[in-house]
Amino acid sequence: MRGQEFTIEKFSITMYERVYKLWELGNLTLGSSDTKERIQKVAERNPETFLVGKIGEEIIAVVMGMHDGFRGYIYHLVVDPKFRSKGYGNRLMQELHAIYTQLGILKIHVLIEKRNKQVQEFYDKVGWHKRDDLMIMSYIPDNDAYSRNPN
Repeated sequence: MRGQEFTIEKFSITMYERVYKLWELGNLTLGSSDTKERIQKVAERNPETFLVGKIGEEIIAVVMGMHDGFRGYIYHLVVDPKFRSKGYGNRLMQELHAIYTQLGILKIHVLIEKRNKQVQEFYDKVGWHKRDDLMIMSYIPDNDAYSRNPN
C-alpha cells in the first residue's frame, strides 16, 4: 500500500461486495435500493459518474453520481475511515464535478442524513452550501417493496 498512487475508475458490478462493505463502514443507511440488482441498474444508467477511488487494488472511496441530463446528484460518498482527511474524498468529488461539467450539468445536489454531521462538515469544507429554500419529500408507492435493510 505504501507509495501506491490513488487512482479513480468507473464502478463495475464486480466491485459491488467491496463497495457495499465500504458503505457499511461509512455508516450509511442502506436499504432495498442498495441491492446488487438495483445498483447494477444505477451503474448501467450512469456509467460515467459512478466512481471508485483505489490505492493499488483496494477500493478506499466511492461516490455514486447520477444525473437526469439536467441536474446531477450525489449519493453514497464514502472514504474508508483509515484513509480519511487525506484529500481522497475531495479528489473523487473533483473528478465527478469535471465529468458533470463535460456533460453540461450546471447544478449538483446531495442528500445528507441530518444525523451525519461529519458528512455535512465535509461538504461545507469543499464548498457546498446548505439550502433552506427547499425540502425533500418522498413517495413510496409500495411500502412492502421498500425497506431500510435489504439483506
